Amino acid sequence: NSSIVNNQAIGASARGGGISNAFGVAVVTIDQSSIVNNRAIGEDAVGGGISTMFGGNTTLTGTNVNANRAAGDVNGMGGGVYTNFGGSTTADASSNIHGNKASTSHDDVFGSLTLLEDALALV
Repeated sequence: NSSIVNNQAIGASARGGGISNAFGVAVVTIDQSSIVNNRAIGEDAVGGGISTMFGGNTTLTGTNVNANRAAGDVNGMGGGVYTNFGGSTTADASSNIHGNKASTSHDDVFGSLTLLEDALALV
């Protein structure tokens, strides 16, 4: 029941404008929340809303990920959600990931997103 709004990750390898979950340190569960209007800005920017990498686990239930941006000078990937390098992101059917923007690829979701209801992996 949180709002993560108007945050920025800035730097050459900006990760997760709203949330960055990496290196298996945490299992992050985001329930009934909004991740909106966050930015990852840099040469290689990923995960404007959420970045999950290197063994991190992120689960979304009833959560909106909207109007986030990955703005990279060279690469900008996963405007809403970026999952790569052994990270995992799972969402339920009541979560919405749309209306995000990435400067080079995958406006809403980059990588694998597993649906909780049927464990169907999307790319």
